[in-house]
Amino acid sequence: MKGTLVSLDQCSPADYERLAKWLAAESSWYASGRPKLISAEDLRNENQHGDTHFMMVVENSSKRRVGVVTWTRKEEYEGSYSIGTGVGEKDQFNHGYAAEGGLLLLVYLFHAMNAHRVELLYGLYNKNVVPILAQWGVTVEGVLRDYFFLDGEYHDAVLCSILRDEFYRGIAAAGLSDMLDSIPRREKEEARALIGDLLAKIPGGRPADLVARPRPAGPVHHDTGQDRERAPERAAGAK
Repeated sequence: MKGTLVSLDQCSPADYERLAKWLAAESSWYASGRPKLISAEDLRNENQHGDTHFMMVVENSSKRRVGVVTWTRKEEYEGSYSIGTGVGEKDQFNHGYAAEGGLLLLVYLFHAMNAHRVELLYGLYNKNVVPILAQWGVTVEGVLRDYFFLDGEYHDAVLCSILRDEFYRGIAAAGLSDMLDSIPRREKEEARALIGDLLAKIPGGRPADLVARPRPAGPVHHDTGQDRERAPERAAGAK
């Protein structure tokens, strides 16, 4: 998955060593309130067999590994995920790497994994994440008191989320819809026309039913009464 600044890539064996080093470094304070001493082997096992998965954030021009994004599927409900994003070294902060890497992850979860809800938890000591959340258009749901412990004191955490229909509205408003599809819509329509031509040559084929069937112009959100009831409160909470 490729954006303007960065791309997302699968973890290589060397990346697990890199992640273990980042988690033990000062920069990990911004994500979790303290460094974490986790081995490269533990990270590999978690990514391949556990609940939390990782992809590396790669700077496009230099091909340098600059950060990581993580996602965990929440077991309570299908289509519900929690995510994290981080930059490996402090001198790489504020370059837009985490913002775009997280956006690419949202595209993956909503557009490839059929996610319905994605949430993010961050500490109120981390000012770097606030501009990122503004770009993503998340809703702030609440404050968790004294959630992180850093520098000898407790800090509150903020829980944010974005829903599927909110994500697609934001993408459309930002003019980024073209970045979503891995196969252009034009090619999909051509494929339907080709199979229609093939069916027309087969006795008993019904190509008109296939080709004439209306196709949505983009992702479909199936409205429910519950959605309509919640619409005003979503609008009031949207950022």
